[in-house]
Amino acid sequence: MDCKDTLKYKLDKSKEIVSFFLVMLKILCLALSLVLFLPPPLRAQEEGPFATLNFVVLGQGDFLLQRRAIVDGVIAASPFDMAPEEAATDLALAELHLTHLLLPEAATYLAALEPGTLTPEEERRYRTIALALDLLGGPEGLEQAVSRSQGWGQGAALRAAAFARLGNVDALRDLLPRMPAALDGLSPALRVAVLPDLLSGALDAGDWDAASFLAALFDDHAELRNGATYRYLLARAAEERGELLLAFDGYVKAARGRNVDAHRARIALVRLGRRTDTLPLSDAVKLLDQARWAWSGDAVAQEGFELLADYALEAGDRLTALSALDRLLLEIESPEGAEAVRQRVGKILRDYYAAGEVGQIDLDSFLEGHAVIEARWRFERAFVQGAVPLPRTLLAAGITSAAAREFRNLRELAIAAQELEMFETDPAYLRDLWLGEARALLAGGQADGAVDLLMSVGLETGESDAEAERLLVSALSRAGRTEELAALRARALDARLARSRAEALYDKRKWAAAHDAFMELWARYPSDFAFPDATRLTLAAHEIGAADTLERLAGTFPLLSDMSGWRDIALRLSPEVEPPETLTSEAMRSSMSDADRALDTVLELTGAGAVSDKNDKDLN
Repeated sequence: MDCKDTLKYKLDKSKEIVSFFLVMLKILCLALSLVLFLPPPLRAQEEGPFATLNFVVLGQGDFLLQRRAIVDGVIAASPFDMAPEEAATDLALAELHLTHLLLPEAATYLAALEPGTLTPEEERRYRTIALALDLLGGPEGLEQAVSRSQGWGQGAALRAAAFARLGNVDALRDLLPRMPAALDGLSPALRVAVLPDLLSGALDAGDWDAASFLAALFDDHAELRNGATYRYLLARAAEERGELLLAFDGYVKAARGRNVDAHRARIALVRLGRRTDTLPLSDAVKLLDQARWAWSGDAVAQEGFELLADYALEAGDRLTALSALDRLLLEIESPEGAEAVRQRVGKILRDYYAAGEVGQIDLDSFLEGHAVIEARWRFERAFVQGAVPLPRTLLAAGITSAAAREFRNLRELAIAAQELEMFETDPAYLRDLWLGEARALLAGGQADGAVDLLMSVGLETGESDAEAERLLVSALSRAGRTEELAALRARALDARLARSRAEALYDKRKWAAAHDAFMELWARYPSDFAFPDATRLTLAAHEIGAADTLERLAGTFPLLSDMSGWRDIALRLSPEVEPPETLTSEAMRSSMSDADRALDTVLELTGAGAVSDKNDKDLN
């Protein structure tokens, strides 16, 4: 064999050695992964339905190296049929991620498995890992998880922490003596997860020995040492022992943090200050108002919002209370809880507008608060049905345009809410808003606007409404729309409304229409036809030459001729007196002046003027 062949032979041998070495290395990696993560049938197992998980061993190693060992083991075995080992690999990865508190990733690996296809041992590991995830998870299903964990010795610390979160102090108290050994069986990451709950539970249970032991363990973990959770729990322990200065100092330091216990510390600090009368109510409201933006999304945040609403109401600050309840509505999930908050909001709104109406809130502040409230609550039933005192207050103050606008706004909001099927509004309430707007327009000199509103809405409803028709008569009269007033045949024309219409026509010197209106009043309501009505009808009849009306009046109201001043009237109105040959404008003005003077004399003597003035005020 020449030198060239010898060299080639040695190279081939070297390749075989390297290849053999690589294969052996892969087999070694696979064996290592099987030893660490895949418990073989001959390996000792915890008796019962729970598997023994390698929390301690896995927790001491480097996560990335351990994960790589599992993956490399799978790669090394890839030339072979590894289908039966896929489930074991997923279980190993799930256990590894659970040990290092990577809970979503662990749950993902479990979700890839089908329990019905697993071996008995794999199924035990599957159930145990799933149980650990449930005990470390949220409140949903936590009670079922602690029930399923009965008898799981390795998970005693997880089980105790779950009892602490559930507030089951009695069950927790029985487990606290086992915590030293139970915590030793967990990885560092899992100990960090359960220690705060365990210490909080020990304080609730009043077990100071257990609390001292657990508090000392916080120093072993950088994540907990001197953190907000540690300081909050120590401050809470100090408060329960009556060491209030120490508690105050601890809460202040904990409140500087950014986790949920920092927010608990802020709430506890305010409660402590109020309980000891060292924090004024206004400062408590201010602190909670600032703190509400620091934390949200859980029950602790909701507690802060509720406390802020309580203190704000106690301080008379309804707007801050409403703002806090608004945040609470965004956080709360249960329909029953949300409805309870809305009921509370409704009461605050009613109290606010009632206080504004009786003058407990000055008008400027009342309007500013209304603007803030309307921006958030305008589509709430409590606002639409509770804010009507504002336009009433504006109307009483003579701010008629703003009053009309607010009446209209509430009416439109109520109609929109009905159309959107948000809530139903009582038709009587809609009517009150409609009439309120009409009164405000009329009081502000916008008679035409009042007429248009009353006629348009009246035509839409098609219902009789005596009050609306009274307003319509007054509005038509003030707007000078006498033709429409004369043509009006009110559907609910009672004596008062008929008289108002007739008097309005009389005041506008529409003699024929006034004559007909008074005659209609006399015909429909003879018992209500009074002496002042007769005097006005007499003048109207004279102006149109209705001698038969004068005759009837003289027979029905003989007192007309007996009253002082009637002679003046009779001289003008007697059909036997010849009318002037030339009826000048001066003569007409003189005749009208004399007639009015005579009527004023009669009204003064009979006291009917006061009644007429009262009717006019009622219409307004």
